[in-house]
Amino acid sequence: MIYQTILINKIIFNLTLNCNGATLIGSGSGNGIYFYNDHNNKVLNCNIKNYDKGIYFYSNYNNPTTPWPHNNLIQNNTFLNNNYGIKNYKGYNNTIVNNNFIDNNINSIYLTSDIFNTIIGSNNIYDKPIYYAKTSGTRYFSDEGENNYFNGIIGPTSSCLVPTNGMVINSDTLLCEGEYNLPFGLNMDFNSTLNCNGATLIGSGSGNGI
Repeated sequence: MIYQTILINKIIFNLTLNCNGATLIGSGSGNGIYFYNDHNNKVLNCNIKNYDKGIYFYSNYNNPTTPWPHNNLIQNNTFLNNNYGIKNYKGYNNTIVNNNFIDNNINSIYLTSDIFNTIIGSNNIYDKPIYYAKTSGTRYFSDEGENNYFNGIIGPTSSCLVPTNGMVINSDTLLCEGEYNLPFGLNMDFNSTLNCNGATLIGSGSGNGI
């Protein structure tokens, strides 16, 4: 058992962390594994439990041409009882596949608007849904297949997106059918088409739908 953060830091690259089934256990705060401007790394076969963020991708640079976390692979891990299984604050060309997300408290995966060319596929999501701040920048399937959602969780597929509250529509977007409680509605960006596909957006009696 390990009770502290593993820090992949100072622009580390070309490393593989294979936990070999080991379990990293936190105290309910902090990060299990922290990527800070790192690239070409792999995290495999880890059980990550009881942190604020199981894995956290972060950069304090504002321009993606500087070293945001990129080209990292997160595969065959289990995220259990964290607030966020994975929180991706800034990054591009990262791949998150074949992981299990169980009993996390806020989101299984959280993506901000500063995410580009990310692949999220063939994961098993048993608890909280994926959150994304914008429609572009992420592909929600991998060569192994679609994400699998359980226990009434719904999420994005290769063909449609489940809208998130306040989501920015910055690419041509087809919503998944259904009814969605969105107090902050959706926000249109430039040169984009939104096809609601029969979806119903439900507000709180104030604000704007789109």
